[in-house]
Order: sequence, then structure tokens, then C-alpha cells
Amino acid sequence: MEFTGLRVNHFKDGLGTIIAFYPVHNLLKVKFDMGRTSFYDYPQDFYPGGVLSTSSSDIINYIYSLPRFQFSKRALGDQATRGKDLSVFRENCLSVLTDLQIPFNSQPFSFTINSRLKTSLCRTVRTEYLTDSQFAFHYEIQVSPRLIDDTVADATVYQTLLKEILHVVRCTVAFSNSEVARYMEIIGRECGYQLSDKLFLSGLPEVRKKAEDTFSLPVVPNLKRAPAVYAA
Repeated sequence: MEFTGLRVNHFKDGLGTIIAFYPVHNLLKVKFDMGRTSFYDYPQDFYPGGVLSTSSSDIINYIYSLPRFQFSKRALGDQATRGKDLSVFRENCLSVLTDLQIPFNSQPFSFTINSRLKTSLCRTVRTEYLTDSQFAFHYEIQVSPRLIDDTVADATVYQTLLKEILHVVRCTVAFSNSEVARYMEIIGRECGYQLSDKLFLSGLPEVRKKAEDTFSLPVVPNLKRAPAVYAA
């Protein structure tokens, strides 16, 4: 479904055409037939059934189906998935980039878990190799197991991975720093993630102790044995 280009009927400004939309904030940018261009909340500012090309429910369902909304900070809230699968988060991050039309090539990079990371949530290691008589690079994004702990909010994971992926994509697709900044701004506007912020392990919540870590045997008092008494 192509959202831009739909005709709408605003209760005050009348008929117009959607020229942009921002689903995370439920905002439409509309150019009206009378010449005015404005931002509006959807669907509060429009007549019931005011979208002429389709029904209101269809548009809302479409917005909610977009990866930029499904994996946004607003949609996830404080959700913290138990038993996080790093590969699932990876695929969801790539689907966000695809949805936002940010070019990338996923072949030159992979994800691994590195329990030796002491302060950083993740880092990237570049390896040079020879292929078809030419040198190429592979980028391994190493993630601390603390990042995918049950206590960590899913939004924190997405914010961290999206930032690291963009830095790798800058090298593999030859982005300029200005392009990276622009894409970070797009992700911030559409998904609510501030990728300029740097997160550290110290900023994560404490790890919940597992049952086997907290189990201990009861302490038995060190009783002195009474002296034996023998009959004469």
C-alpha cells in the first residue's frame, strides 16, 4: 500500500493530498487543494471516513504493520523479551533499514556474542581476506551478552544495534559522514531512537540472578559434642 498520494478530507481545510507521513508520531503532511501545506495528527483532525481512497482502519493497520513502527521505541515501550535471540533482532534491524530505504549490503558483516567486552555494549572487528585475487573486508559486530539479557528493554537493543550497523554500512556502502548523520536523523524521527547517544554496560539494569545462583545449603550450627559418660 502506498500511503503518499491518498486524498483526504480535513474538517477545516477541505480536500487535499498526503505528500508525506510519519507513523511513529501519527503525523500526516498534507497539501490541500486550496494551496496550504500543513502537518496534522491522524486521525483526530479528519472527518470519520475522511480519507477518500481507503478506510481509516486500513490506513491505521498499514501504519502498524510497518517495521519502522513495529520496532520503534514508541511501539515497544518498556517491553523486555525473555530469551532474546540476537539473530531475530538483527533481521528486524535490517527490515527497518529496508523500510526507511536506507541502502545496505548485509553480506560483509555478521553478529556474534563476545562475553569479554568489559565496558562497551558492542564493537566491530574488521578482518581482511583475499577473494578472486582481490582484498575484501568482513565486519564482525560483537555484542555483549549483557545487551541481550532478559532485563534489558528491547528498545535499548534496537538502538544499540542500529547505530553499530549504520557505522558498518558506512564502510561497506561508502557512505559519507553527512549521509550517516542524515540516516541517523531519519531513524530518530521515524523510530524514536537517538543514535547519537552512546550507551555503556554500566547504564544497563542489574542482571537478575538465576535460581541456581541464589540457592545455598542451610547453615548447620557447629554444636559441641557432650563428653561421653561411661558406667562404672
